Amino acid sequence: SIGRLPAEEAWSGSYWDGLNLRIEAVPDPGYRFTSWSGGATSSDRVLQLDPAGGLQLTANFEVDASGQSALVITEIQYNPAGPEGEWVEVHNAGAQDVDLTGWVLGDGTATLALPSLSLAAGGHAVLCQDRAGFETVFGSSCTGDWTFSLSNGGDLVQLVTPTGIVADSVRYSDASPWPSEPDGAGYSLALVDHRSDNALASSWRPSRYPGGSPGGPNVVLTNTEASAVPMALEVQIYPNPVGPSGELSALVSMPQGGKLGLEVFDVLGRRVFETGLTVVPAGLHPVTGIRLGSAAGVYLVRLTLDGQPIHAVPVIRTQ
Repeated sequence: SIGRLPAEEAWSGSYWDGLNLRIEAVPDPGYRFTSWSGGATSSDRVLQLDPAGGLQLTANFEVDASGQSALVITEIQYNPAGPEGEWVEVHNAGAQDVDLTGWVLGDGTATLALPSLSLAAGGHAVLCQDRAGFETVFGSSCTGDWTFSLSNGGDLVQLVTPTGIVADSVRYSDASPWPSEPDGAGYSLALVDHRSDNALASSWRPSRYPGGSPGGPNVVLTNTEASAVPMALEVQIYPNPVGPSGELSALVSMPQGGKLGLEVFDVLGRRVFETGLTVVPAGLHPVTGIRLGSAAGVYLVRLTLDGQPIHAVPVIRTQ
């Protein structure tokens, strides 16, 4: 890719005779590709060329007055641990508002056509699979509902203009070098910097907190934090308060392994929910599908390890 390719991902060496090179021009936010010059003359962003005999190319860019090329896919929740459903965040990195009416978000096979929607300069828009579930968890709105499902093992996410031009696309995976934490552990897949090339796995990290940061700047885990065994027990319950669904999730950071269990009690001390004991190693462990009682009020979520209580968190259910 000719653009923001990190030095550590550059390559030099021998190449196969007769096998074409794939070369792509990647514009910075706020710019658009216009043409190639030098060894090839074309307005196609992607070229397939035979490098035999040497090749010199220049990728030409210009300021995008429409603002369309300033839109960047910055966060993807493709396998949520809670009831919020899948969602994708789009950031306007340009200096002017962009009208998204008639734009399409898709995975290459199915799409979501966006309604009347304007994205302010520097702002974020969240496009979602389940508006009701999202609003229950985050208390904020999103644009949806889309009818397709993003693959947990890897998929394509595309943002397409009304004229059929792909403004941005990301093909993610849960296999190395992509981070694996977003695949069901509660984290989102978050772009470290909106100016980086979001086609590269090295530009993405897990969100620092379960659930991600839809609609705002990304905060991510560092490589050290993601791989380290927790030094102390930490339990995160979300959402809290809980809406009418009565369903929540937990992310448990465990410094040691054992038989992990979870129970929920109402204010009268009655157990209204419990999981079976599950043998888990030290590390991060999501617990999904936790149910509160049907009545509004305060509940106690209690965790046990090897049959002994280790942590309790009060949770409020609203009606």
